[in-house]
Amino acid sequence: MIRARMLAASAALLFSTFIPVSFAESLPAVINSASVDAGTVSVTINGGGFNAVRNLKVFLGGVAAELPLVSRTDGVLVALLPAGLAPGSYSVIVSGTRGVAANSTRDEEEFFFTVGAMGAVGPQGPKGDTGATGPQGATGATGATGPQGPKGDTGSTGATGATGATGATGATGATGATGAQGPQGPQGPQGPQGPQGQAAPQYEPTFALFPGPTVILHSSTDWVLETLNATTLQLRSTSGVFMSFAMIHPDSCTPPATTGSGPMVTSYGFSISSPGTVVSASYCGIGSMILVSVYQFNTATHFRCIRWTGNGNMCHRL
Repeated sequence: MIRARMLAASAALLFSTFIPVSFAESLPAVINSASVDAGTVSVTINGGGFNAVRNLKVFLGGVAAELPLVSRTDGVLVALLPAGLAPGSYSVIVSGTRGVAANSTRDEEEFFFTVGAMGAVGPQGPKGDTGATGPQGATGATGATGPQGPKGDTGSTGATGATGATGATGATGATGATGAQGPQGPQGPQGPQGPQGQAAPQYEPTFALFPGPTVILHSSTDWVLETLNATTLQLRSTSGVFMSFAMIHPDSCTPPATTGSGPMVTSYGFSISSPGTVVSASYCGIGSMILVSVYQFNTATHFRCIRWTGNGNMCHRL
């Protein structure tokens, strides 16, 4: 691709005349002016973007050989002219490549100048032929609305149209509010008697007398309630299932609790993963009482235990 400009110059003074030429693409560089030194030894090219051109070369129009570059910056190129260059009009061409190596293209930027004195302006040329008709322009904007015309005559009455189809049934209305409560009705007759329920189990009390060995008062597969002596009651786990058990027993056996039960306290324990957990409590005097509870999941077992004599005690399952 080529972009061209024209410059007229003498050895001492340059007169620039730009002639733009339109192309689809061009080098990133541009030439703004070109000047020849007094001895017609070198040409100085002013512009911009020269450092962005790869493989940059400078030529003189009509000369096949490349002009040697004396210096190069992004805005100025200085190149040597052929020896004995005669006065006349010449073009200086900056050539190079753009794009990546695989898809690069070679382009040129061209600028015209004159070496020697500028001749007189020639006579005006004849008028050129009329150019071809250009394409039709775009449709203009819509004009403003005109004034309203007079009212027309009333038309004759049209024929009656056919009866339309019946519309769809409307949605059901909302439910009305609840009415007031009516008066209470008379009492109905008494129903028949239901069957007799199952009687609760009856448990006999268990007794222990001492001196003697430990007595097991009550037991299950998971625990044992035993009395060690006349004054000591013990609850012991025998399996690893989860359960909790507690004893409510006298806090102390000082008066007035020596012959009965004074203030009561609770001792408790938990059996989770191994047998052998023990909770124990002591009676006071005759008539002293201990309450025992065992809880396993949704089952609860309760005992009431009493020291009924000086050397014995008993427990009754509730």
